[in-house]
Amino acid sequence: MELIENEKNTHKSALRKELLSPYINDIHQEILSFRTDTGITWRLKEVVEDESCFMTLINGKGINTVHPASNHYIIRTGSGDSELIRASYTERCVLIDEKISNGILRIKNNIISLEAVKRRIRSESVSDFINRMQKTEFSDWVKICVNDNIDPNQRMVEQIDFIYFLLSSGYLSTDYMSFRSIFMPGGLTENDNTFIKAVMSGNDVVKSFSIPLENTKNVVGSFKKTGSY
Repeated sequence: MELIENEKNTHKSALRKELLSPYINDIHQEILSFRTDTGITWRLKEVVEDESCFMTLINGKGINTVHPASNHYIIRTGSGDSELIRASYTERCVLIDEKISNGILRIKNNIISLEAVKRRIRSESVSDFINRMQKTEFSDWVKICVNDNIDPNQRMVEQIDFIYFLLSSGYLSTDYMSFRSIFMPGGLTENDNTFIKAVMSGNDVVKSFSIPLENTKNVVGSFKKTGSY
Protein backbone atom coordinates (compact mmCIF):
# COMPACT_ATOMS: atom_id res chain seq x y z
CA MET A 1 0.00 0.00 0.00
CA GLU A 2 2.86 2.38 0.81
CA LEU A 3 4.44 1.76 -2.60
CA ILE A 4 1.13 2.60 -4.29
CA GLU A 5 0.76 5.83 -2.30
CA ASN A 6 4.38 6.81 -3.01
CA GLU A 7 3.95 6.39 -6.78
CA LYS A 8 3.49 10.00 -7.90
CA ASN A 9 2.35 9.22 -11.46
CA THR A 10 -1.28 8.44 -12.21
CA HIS A 11 -0.77 7.90 -15.95
CA LYS A 12 1.67 5.56 -17.66
CA SER A 13 2.59 8.26 -20.18
CA ALA A 14 3.87 10.41 -17.30
CA LEU A 15 5.94 7.46 -16.09
CA ARG A 16 7.44 6.97 -19.56
CA LYS A 17 8.40 10.64 -19.67
CA GLU A 18 10.01 10.41 -16.23
CA LEU A 19 12.08 7.34 -17.15
CA LEU A 20 13.30 8.92 -20.40
CA SER A 21 14.06 12.37 -18.94
CA PRO A 22 17.76 11.56 -18.23
CA TYR A 23 18.21 11.07 -21.98
CA ILE A 24 15.96 13.76 -23.46
CA ASN A 25 14.14 16.34 -21.32
CA ASP A 26 11.66 19.10 -22.12
CA ILE A 27 14.43 21.59 -22.83
CA HIS A 28 16.04 19.51 -25.59
CA GLN A 29 13.01 17.64 -26.94
CA GLU A 30 12.80 19.83 -30.06
CA ILE A 31 16.42 19.28 -31.12
CA LEU A 32 17.13 15.69 -30.02
CA SER A 33 15.47 12.39 -30.89
CA PHE A 34 15.68 8.72 -29.95
CA ARG A 35 17.00 6.24 -32.48
CA THR A 36 16.34 2.50 -32.37
CA ASP A 37 18.70 -0.31 -33.33
CA THR A 38 16.95 -0.51 -36.71
CA GLY A 39 17.42 3.21 -37.40
CA ILE A 40 13.89 4.45 -36.61
CA THR A 41 13.90 7.98 -35.17
CA TRP A 42 11.27 9.24 -32.72
CA ARG A 43 10.71 12.50 -30.90
CA LEU A 44 10.30 12.38 -27.11
CA LYS A 45 6.60 13.21 -27.45
CA GLU A 46 6.02 10.22 -29.75
CA VAL A 47 7.68 7.75 -27.39
CA VAL A 48 5.85 9.18 -24.37
CA GLU A 49 2.41 9.09 -25.99
CA ASP A 50 2.75 5.74 -27.80
CA GLU A 51 3.57 2.79 -25.52
CA SER A 52 4.44 0.53 -28.47
CA CYS A 53 7.20 2.97 -29.55
CA PHE A 54 8.43 3.11 -25.96
CA MET A 55 8.56 -0.69 -25.67
CA THR A 56 10.42 -0.98 -28.98
CA LEU A 57 12.97 1.55 -27.73
CA ILE A 58 13.64 -0.06 -24.34
CA ASN A 59 13.69 -3.58 -25.78
CA GLY A 60 16.68 -2.63 -27.93
CA LYS A 61 20.38 -3.03 -27.15
CA GLY A 62 20.60 0.42 -25.58
CA ILE A 63 19.15 3.93 -25.39
CA ASN A 64 20.47 6.12 -28.19
CA THR A 65 19.80 9.83 -28.67
CA VAL A 66 20.77 11.72 -31.79
CA HIS A 67 20.85 15.24 -33.16
CA PRO A 68 18.88 14.66 -36.39
CA ALA A 69 20.08 17.84 -38.07
CA SER A 70 23.73 16.75 -37.92
CA ASN A 71 23.07 13.00 -37.57
CA HIS A 72 25.41 12.92 -34.57
CA TYR A 73 24.83 10.58 -31.63
CA ILE A 74 24.62 12.46 -28.32
CA ILE A 75 24.11 9.48 -25.99
CA ARG A 76 24.77 5.78 -26.67
CA THR A 77 24.21 3.37 -23.78
CA GLY A 78 24.56 -0.35 -23.30
CA SER A 79 21.81 -2.87 -22.63
CA GLY A 80 22.06 -2.20 -18.88
CA ASP A 81 20.13 1.07 -19.17
CA SER A 82 17.39 -0.56 -21.23
CA GLU A 83 17.04 -3.39 -18.71
CA LEU A 84 16.76 -0.98 -15.76
CA ILE A 85 14.11 1.12 -17.50
CA ARG A 86 12.21 -2.00 -18.56
CA ALA A 87 12.20 -3.43 -15.03
CA SER A 88 11.20 -0.13 -13.45
CA TYR A 89 8.43 0.46 -15.98
CA THR A 90 6.97 -3.03 -15.50
CA GLU A 91 7.00 -2.72 -11.71
CA ARG A 92 5.61 0.79 -11.53
CA CYS A 93 2.87 0.20 -14.12
CA VAL A 94 1.39 -2.30 -11.66
CA LEU A 95 1.39 0.39 -8.97
CA ILE A 96 -0.31 2.89 -11.30
CA ASP A 97 -2.98 0.32 -12.20
CA GLU A 98 -3.58 -0.29 -8.48
CA LYS A 99 -3.73 3.45 -7.81
CA ILE A 100 -6.29 3.96 -10.59
CA SER A 101 -8.35 0.95 -9.41
CA ASN A 102 -8.35 2.23 -5.84
CA GLY A 103 -9.36 5.68 -7.08
CA ILE A 104 -12.29 4.26 -9.05
CA LEU A 105 -13.33 2.16 -6.04
CA ARG A 106 -13.27 5.24 -3.80
CA ILE A 107 -15.40 7.16 -6.30
CA LYS A 108 -17.92 4.29 -6.47
CA ASN A 109 -18.06 4.11 -2.67
CA ASN A 110 -18.56 7.88 -2.49
CA ILE A 111 -21.43 7.65 -4.99
CA ILE A 112 -23.07 4.90 -2.91
CA SER A 113 -22.68 7.00 0.25
CA LEU A 114 -24.10 10.10 -1.43
CA GLU A 115 -27.06 8.13 -2.79
CA ALA A 116 -27.77 6.89 0.74
CA VAL A 117 -27.62 10.46 2.08
CA LYS A 118 -29.88 11.61 -0.75
CA ARG A 119 -32.48 8.95 0.06
CA ARG A 120 -32.32 9.82 3.75
CA ILE A 121 -32.80 13.53 3.07
CA ARG A 122 -35.70 12.92 0.67
CA SER A 123 -37.51 10.80 3.24
CA GLU A 124 -36.76 13.19 6.10
CA SER A 125 -39.41 15.54 7.45
CA VAL A 126 -38.75 19.23 8.09
CA SER A 127 -38.95 18.62 11.83
CA ASP A 128 -36.34 15.81 11.56
CA PHE A 129 -34.01 18.11 9.64
CA ILE A 130 -34.51 21.08 11.99
CA ASN A 131 -33.99 18.95 15.10
CA ARG A 132 -30.79 17.58 13.60
CA MET A 133 -29.75 21.12 12.72
CA GLN A 134 -30.45 22.34 16.28
CA LYS A 135 -31.43 25.83 17.36
CA THR A 136 -27.97 27.45 17.31
CA GLU A 137 -27.24 26.35 13.74
CA PHE A 138 -30.74 27.38 12.65
CA SER A 139 -30.26 30.86 14.15
CA ASP A 140 -26.85 31.19 12.48
CA TRP A 141 -28.37 30.13 9.13
CA VAL A 142 -31.12 32.77 9.44
CA LYS A 143 -28.54 35.42 10.31
CA ILE A 144 -26.34 34.61 7.28
CA CYS A 145 -28.89 33.68 4.62
CA VAL A 146 -31.89 35.78 5.60
CA ASN A 147 -30.52 38.76 7.53
CA ASP A 148 -27.42 39.53 5.38
CA ASN A 149 -25.09 38.39 8.19
CA ILE A 150 -26.43 41.09 10.51
CA ASP A 151 -27.12 40.23 14.13
CA PRO A 152 -30.91 40.09 14.61
CA ASN A 153 -32.62 42.45 17.03
CA GLN A 154 -34.53 41.19 20.05
CA ARG A 155 -37.85 41.05 18.22
CA MET A 156 -36.35 39.00 15.39
CA VAL A 157 -34.69 36.66 17.90
CA GLU A 158 -38.10 35.98 19.42
CA GLN A 159 -39.56 35.34 15.95
CA ILE A 160 -36.72 32.96 15.11
CA ASP A 161 -37.29 31.10 18.38
CA PHE A 162 -41.01 30.79 17.63
CA ILE A 163 -40.45 29.60 14.05
CA TYR A 164 -37.87 27.09 15.27
CA PHE A 165 -40.40 25.77 17.79
CA LEU A 166 -43.07 25.36 15.10
CA LEU A 167 -40.68 23.64 12.67
CA SER A 168 -39.03 21.35 15.22
CA SER A 169 -42.40 20.32 16.65
CA GLY A 170 -43.78 19.44 13.23
CA TYR A 171 -46.39 22.22 13.19
CA LEU A 172 -44.95 23.68 9.96
CA SER A 173 -44.23 21.41 7.01
CA THR A 174 -43.42 21.53 3.31
CA ASP A 175 -44.80 18.00 2.87
CA TYR A 176 -47.88 18.31 0.65
CA MET A 177 -48.62 14.60 0.98
CA SER A 178 -48.84 14.94 4.75
CA PHE A 179 -50.96 18.09 4.34
CA ARG A 180 -53.51 16.35 2.13
CA SER A 181 -53.72 13.48 4.62
CA ILE A 182 -54.94 15.92 7.27
CA PHE A 183 -56.93 18.45 5.27
CA MET A 184 -58.18 16.25 2.40
CA PRO A 185 -59.49 13.12 4.14
CA GLY A 186 -60.84 10.07 2.36
CA GLY A 187 -57.93 9.47 -0.02
CA LEU A 188 -54.64 8.53 1.55
CA THR A 189 -53.72 8.52 5.22
CA GLU A 190 -50.44 9.82 6.57
CA ASN A 191 -49.13 6.24 6.83
CA ASP A 192 -50.12 5.60 3.22
CA ASN A 193 -48.26 8.70 2.07
CA THR A 194 -45.24 7.82 4.20
CA PHE A 195 -45.14 4.41 2.51
CA ILE A 196 -45.41 5.97 -0.96
CA LYS A 197 -42.59 8.42 -0.20
CA ALA A 198 -40.39 5.64 1.18
CA VAL A 199 -40.86 3.50 -1.94
CA MET A 200 -40.34 6.42 -4.33
CA SER A 201 -37.17 7.41 -2.44
CA GLY A 202 -35.72 3.93 -2.85
CA ASN A 203 -35.58 3.22 0.88
CA ASP A 204 -34.76 -0.20 2.28
CA VAL A 205 -37.52 -2.67 1.33
CA VAL A 206 -37.83 -4.18 4.81
CA LYS A 207 -38.16 -0.74 6.38
CA SER A 208 -40.67 0.47 3.76
CA PHE A 209 -42.94 -2.57 3.99
CA SER A 210 -43.08 -2.33 7.77
CA ILE A 211 -45.29 0.77 7.39
CA PRO A 212 -48.95 -0.27 7.85
CA LEU A 213 -51.25 0.65 4.95
CA GLU A 214 -54.82 1.78 5.57
CA ASN A 215 -56.08 2.33 2.01
CA THR A 216 -54.19 -0.24 -0.05
CA LYS A 217 -56.35 0.26 -3.15
CA ASN A 218 -55.69 4.01 -3.18
CA VAL A 219 -51.96 3.45 -2.64
CA VAL A 220 -51.83 1.13 -5.68
CA GLY A 221 -53.81 3.72 -7.65
CA SER A 222 -51.30 6.39 -6.70
CA PHE A 223 -48.41 4.25 -7.96
CA LYS A 224 -50.26 3.62 -11.24
CA LYS A 225 -50.67 7.36 -11.79
CA THR A 226 -46.95 7.95 -11.35
CA GLY A 227 -46.01 5.01 -13.59
CA SER A 228 -44.33 3.16 -10.70
CA TYR A 229 -46.66 0.18 -10.72
